[in-house]
Amino acid sequence: MSRSARFALVPGLMLLTLAGCTEKKADDTAAALDTAMVTTPAPPPADATTPAPPPADLRSRSDAFVAAWNKKSPSALAAFYAPDAVVHDPDSTYTGRAQILRRWIAPGLPMVNKLAVSNQTFTGTGDSMTENGSYSETVTMPKKSRSEHNGTYTISWEKAGADWMVKEMTVR
Repeated sequence: MSRSARFALVPGLMLLTLAGCTEKKADDTAAALDTAMVTTPAPPPADATTPAPPPADLRSRSDAFVAAWNKKSPSALAAFYAPDAVVHDPDSTYTGRAQILRRWIAPGLPMVNKLAVSNQTFTGTGDSMTENGSYSETVTMPKKSRSEHNGTYTISWEKAGADWMVKEMTVR
């Protein structure tokens, strides 16, 4: 190969070499961007159904409600329900504090022991919040042995004056 041909070939080879390096750099950058996108998750969207800590007075009221079940005072327990409250259980619906007391609390309360709640979440804002959770209790039916019972519940709380009241309750 002549000397002039070699000099003509060298710039061509350098161009190809540089093109290969440039191409590779672009691939490396693309890979780095892909990795960054995978390892940086987007924040979850904020919406009104995201569970939030309840106001302190509602948290306290909810705890007192469970304690009232365990103290076995029907009238003290009925005081947590709004006058027009509604309770749904698997067998019936009770409307109004008087009916809830007479037909649901009074007959059922003597059979319920060691009521405990867990997995509580609260949603809503202002003077209206919903509590969802799980419960466990020991039930003693007349002429039967004690049995453990578990389920879930939903309570719609509404602020009435200074107190939170049970507006609607569903027990499953």
